[in-house]
Amino acid sequence: MAFKFEYKSEEDEKKFGTSTWVIDREREVFLAHEYFGREDNLIKFRLCSYLDGKLLIKVDARDRCAEYAQSLNVKTAKWYDLYNTFIPEEMMLKKAELIALLVEAIDEYGRTRVNERKSDISVKITPFRDK
Repeated sequence: MAFKFEYKSEEDEKKFGTSTWVIDREREVFLAHEYFGREDNLIKFRLCSYLDGKLLIKVDARDRCAEYAQSLNVKTAKWYDLYNTFIPEEMMLKKAELIALLVEAIDEYGRTRVNERKSDISVKITPFRDK
C-alpha cells in the first residue's frame, strides 16, 4: 500500500491533531503539517507513527509551486525545497529509510493538495538545501 490523502476521523483528529493527512496504513505512518503559512510559503511537516503518534522525522518545506508551474508552462505544479530536518536520536539508524518515506509522503501530499487532479500534476522535491 502507498500513501494516500484522507480526512481524519474525529477520533484520529483528537488524537493526532489537524484534519487531513497522507497516510500509509500498511506501514503505519502518516504525514501531517503542523504549520502552513500562506504568506511565507512555509510548511512544517512531521512524519509520525500511526500506532503511537511518535515523531519519526520533522522537516520544513518552502513551497515553490508558482515558480515551478511557470517554468513548465502549466497551471498546476508542486515544488518543495526541504530543509531544517530533525530526526530524533533514537531514529538515526533508520535515517535513509525515513527520508525515503518522507519524500514519498510529500509527493502524495503535493499531488492531492491541488484540486484532487493527480494525473496532470508534476511534483518536484529538492531535498535538504539551505533557504
